[in-house]
Amino acid sequence: RFMKGKGLVLLGLLIFFYLWSFSTAAFVQTAVDYATGSVNFGWNYMNYYGDERAGTFILSHPIDFVLTKDGTSLHVVEFNNNNNVKTFAKNNFFNFTPFYNTSNPFLRNALSLEQLGSDSYVFGLSSLLLYTNSNFSSFPNTTLRDVYGLYNDNKSSVLYVSDNDYSRVLVFNNTFTNSTPLRLYGKTNIGDLSTPTNASQYNMAGPRHLRVDCEGNLWVVDSSFSRILRYPVNSTVPNLVWGQPTYNSNGSGYTRNGMNGPKDIVFNKQCTVAFVADNTRILVFQTPFTSSQPADGVLGATDYTSNGTFKMIHRLQLEDFGNKTGLLYVMDYNTSRIVVGSTTWNSSLISISTTPSSPSIGTSPTPSRLPSFTA
Repeated sequence: RFMKGKGLVLLGLLIFFYLWSFSTAAFVQTAVDYATGSVNFGWNYMNYYGDERAGTFILSHPIDFVLTKDGTSLHVVEFNNNNNVKTFAKNNFFNFTPFYNTSNPFLRNALSLEQLGSDSYVFGLSSLLLYTNSNFSSFPNTTLRDVYGLYNDNKSSVLYVSDNDYSRVLVFNNTFTNSTPLRLYGKTNIGDLSTPTNASQYNMAGPRHLRVDCEGNLWVVDSSFSRILRYPVNSTVPNLVWGQPTYNSNGSGYTRNGMNGPKDIVFNKQCTVAFVADNTRILVFQTPFTSSQPADGVLGATDYTSNGTFKMIHRLQLEDFGNKTGLLYVMDYNTSRIVVGSTTWNSSLISISTTPSSPSIGTSPTPSRLPSFTA
């Protein structure tokens, strides 16, 4: 009877610590891998950019990608391979086809890509290049330089353009019938091409990717000032900042409240969860969203102050299945891979599946090689 009592106590303690671990861990991940130019899109990138079986490159420094609206393919823009655009059918791990049938010299400078319609895309360079039904055309627009981010807002029929080198965001009609910008963020004068050195509520420096949330607010990843800015509908003055204590601060670093050169932000369908690509890690925020809000969790690092497992995240995409689960796609530029994790979220826990799911575009066949980390 004494031993039985001890056993029950021990069992109770084990259950307590198990539940406690879940209540204190915002995120748990053992990554499912999605792409690497080194080892067939696997986490194991010891051979760097050569596929360990074929001895060939799969990806070379991918800089942007889109998951098609029908969910069947990924179009990936490579920076270190004459800016080729490769198309991977979903769940086809190693085989790709060129995005376009004939070479287009302008695409060699492509930095970003956004889908407009079923067979209509726009590429960001130091201009905008339109692709419709296998035909390319240039959009005669205001002077641009290094367009690192594009967002097509079908609800408002506009295209947001992140003009990185000129530290501004421009808004155009997405029918491209008018080359005059509808709005300008970060600058008050369209002719101002300068880069600010001091952060304020009215400027930005080196903006990257951008998103529009469920309420129509514009979110801009202001990379050089290591912050995220939220702009209310039809306002060019932000009403929220993440990554900095004030609009006038521009420090950087790995902390729970700070950021270190973020590149992208993505929301779930209900806009209750936000994932921020913060260089080598992913910060996750949950509603209610407030200015200078500390992150609710970190993915890819053991804690908020450590350097992350990723090498430089350029892009995120979330395939939300509508039942608080989905697939999070992470483009890791410096290791030439796209990683995918099966995600779940609720009011108390957001997690990355601890069990590798079925392979998707280059998932490593050797899960034992995948790193495990919690935070």
